[in-house]
Amino acid sequence: MRALDFLRGQFIENSNGIPLTKIKAFRRALVADAIRTIKWRDWTEQKIYHGYMPIKVAGEYHFEPFWILHHILLEMKLVRHYRDRLLLSKAGAALFACCFDSFNVIAQDILFRTPYFEESRVRGGIMGHMGYLAECA
Repeated sequence: MRALDFLRGQFIENSNGIPLTKIKAFRRALVADAIRTIKWRDWTEQKIYHGYMPIKVAGEYHFEPFWILHHILLEMKLVRHYRDRLLLSKAGAALFACCFDSFNVIAQDILFRTPYFEESRVRGGIMGHMGYLAECA
């Protein structure tokens, strides 16, 4: 929710779209701001900048949850790349108008449709114990 709120704020602040690098990634200044603002539990400034392989400036690929969210939004066609900017699609603009709606739709997509998390769903048993589901029916 914090990452979606951060992106929503960026779209409001940058009415012409969020600036991207030439390889269509978020700019490093934006990523550094996201790391400070979002405060993801396992992706703190300390771990990213001073962790296993210390870096001076973090790119999008150093902050994996943000990178994954970027690609999920692209797969869902809620955003699109246009030249050097990330723009909201019509569906994305409608969805980002209400924070909780965007969280609901994106969470469902992450949990049940995104191939990136398919192994976790099967291995981790996200759907629960099937015997329990049979008892409920």
